[in-house]
Amino acid sequence: MKTWLFNTERYIYKEVAKELNQMYGQTATAPMSVGLFLKVPIRIQLIQQPSVNHKELMQSFSGYTKLGNEVEIFFDFFYSDEESLKTLTRLIEKHSSFWAYVYQHELLHILLKHITKPFDSRMLRIARGCKPQLDETIIHFYINAAEDYFINYSIKDIIQTTLSNGFNTFIYKVLYNNSYHEAKLSDIDILRKILDELKITSQSLGNGYSVQTTESSNGNKTISITKDGTGSGSNNKSTENDSGLSDTELADLASSVNNIIQSHAKGSTSADILNEKFSSIRVNTDWFKKLRTQFKRDVYYATHDYYTKWTNLNNKYRQIFKSPKKYFLDSKLEIVLSIDQSGSMPQDSLQKLLYLMEGEGKKISKLTVLIHDTEVTETFILDSDYGIHTNPNFETALATRYQSGGTAHTECFKWLQENIKDPSKTIYMSFSDNYSDISTAIKQYPIMRLLTSYFICPVNNPVKGVTNILME
Repeated sequence: MKTWLFNTERYIYKEVAKELNQMYGQTATAPMSVGLFLKVPIRIQLIQQPSVNHKELMQSFSGYTKLGNEVEIFFDFFYSDEESLKTLTRLIEKHSSFWAYVYQHELLHILLKHITKPFDSRMLRIARGCKPQLDETIIHFYINAAEDYFINYSIKDIIQTTLSNGFNTFIYKVLYNNSYHEAKLSDIDILRKILDELKITSQSLGNGYSVQTTESSNGNKTISITKDGTGSGSNNKSTENDSGLSDTELADLASSVNNIIQSHAKGSTSADILNEKFSSIRVNTDWFKKLRTQFKRDVYYATHDYYTKWTNLNNKYRQIFKSPKKYFLDSKLEIVLSIDQSGSMPQDSLQKLLYLMEGEGKKISKLTVLIHDTEVTETFILDSDYGIHTNPNFETALATRYQSGGTAHTECFKWLQENIKDPSKTIYMSFSDNYSDISTAIKQYPIMRLLTSYFICPVNNPVKGVTNILME
């Protein structure tokens, strides 16, 4: 087995390197692929099973990205006995171009940040909005399908610029939809389209369990057995990133991989296509810089109070004239933060907010955190004479999220109307995707016209007439 693994790994690396280099207009032996392998290596595994159907390639093989101490792309091959192993070897050699496709496919999952928590939260939120009754296991199946459709038509664009119609030799083995391709739908648009066309049936099995069956427009079926009351609203989310790798590390890896390709293949049509797709989803942190600048400015003006009175100048000038002198007051302000508990807000964004408030903590005497869906379900009031960042419950308040229900802001605005005593010393922040009643509710409460407010949103869904911080 060790000999088979050694020979197969050498063959796979050689074929993937050759095809990958040519995919981006390089020679077969160009160093570009080596740089990619150093960042994201391939791991070959041989797995024995009682029986394997080698007539179907995808029943003999599985490819996926695994996040451990490093990011690796695994190629798992299945066999049953010695004869099966020989058949498997011939199958691998017969489909030599396919392995470069698999590597590139998994590489694009990394480049497009599909395995980061913010992206997964966003897709989960969109899916729940389209089909709230779906079990979470089924939701993730269709999220992954939407991502694969987008990646596969992107790869077809890249391959056909250099390798003629090489993609068509294995198109029947992967998720590909020509209508999505022609319309240039994004992975998010594809997810919405799939779910909008989805047929769902549910049947009780008794004893508190039910079976949920879905069928998409292309005939894909999923079946999930769940305990009643623990469907899509439950907090049992699975994720591909269980390794502890931070989203920042994954974003840095994506940038590094893209830079390797661009530095070697700069100017090629394939590299331009990839760069266009990569740039369109690159995580934009300008929203945080904008928020930090405006927040620091508003904190300054809200706390920089002073009074003046006519008084003597220093000894040198006091005989000539008098002048008003400023006496500064130690003013502090209150922050009210409402957090949409449905889980649409990426955790790293809340961590950045934590950092922002710590930086200005000495000027903030009170922080009120309103956890809400259609109602305010939890309220944390943190205060301190030395700044709210010293309160032991500070991090707990920002980390409390339940992930359920719809979203409304009426009760948040009502709380503000009833509890804010001095709007000039208060800043309100909303963390939500803004799919809410903000536009109508904000008109019902006069306090909202007096408050300095920020509406921080993970999607391009601004609210008219307020300060919007879009995280896209």
